[in-house]
Amino acid sequence: MPAVQVVSGPMYNVWDLCMNVVRPPFDDLRVRQVVAGYGIDRQEILKLGFSGYGQPSVSMLTPGMPGYNSLLERYPYDPPKAKALLQEAGYGPGHPLAFTFLSPTIEPAFTNVPTLLKAQLARLGVQMKIEMLDKVTWMDRFIRKHDFEMTMGNVTAMALGNLALIFETTAPLNLAQLQGYRTEQLYLAGLANTPFFHAVRDYVKGYTFVDKLQLNFETAWLTQ
Repeated sequence: MPAVQVVSGPMYNVWDLCMNVVRPPFDDLRVRQVVAGYGIDRQEILKLGFSGYGQPSVSMLTPGMPGYNSLLERYPYDPPKAKALLQEAGYGPGHPLAFTFLSPTIEPAFTNVPTLLKAQLARLGVQMKIEMLDKVTWMDRFIRKHDFEMTMGNVTAMALGNLALIFETTAPLNLAQLQGYRTEQLYLAGLANTPFFHAVRDYVKGYTFVDKLQLNFETAWLTQ
């Protein structure tokens, strides 16, 4: 039987943390900075939640885009600073920050990452409840009803530069400050950039892809 090899695509997949910023507790920037910034260890999440494949990021851009910057320096893992922000926001042992994280049962990352987040935030005294939902119910509550406090998602830049039209500082849409502003306000926080993996026979050459849907067969050829 022909050998099979596993190949990886570019890191165009952006995993993000979404918070409902129009209602408590995430209408408070300090809380967002704790839960999606200083209070989480993105390196640990990448290692354990994504098996070490990819790289941590705060940005919503992907590696390879002009002007890409992970923006990790904006929110390094800093538990003392996170605890100070919690106290400043009025939370502590007698009044802990508590919220529910919605996650769909789509693939392992949607279980692994919330579990890690819960453990990391518990070290700060934050109580995070995980509610697992089927994909249809999750989309209904998250997308249609906006009935959530926090969740996670992922988006793929289908071609190098698609997201750059929105987030890059030199974007032609004149949204030069959007990426920095989004990071500063943490309305949406990047978590990691990861690749997709495909299995191909060893006689398949020149096959490239972006994700599960964009497959480039035009350049592929067979040695037999």
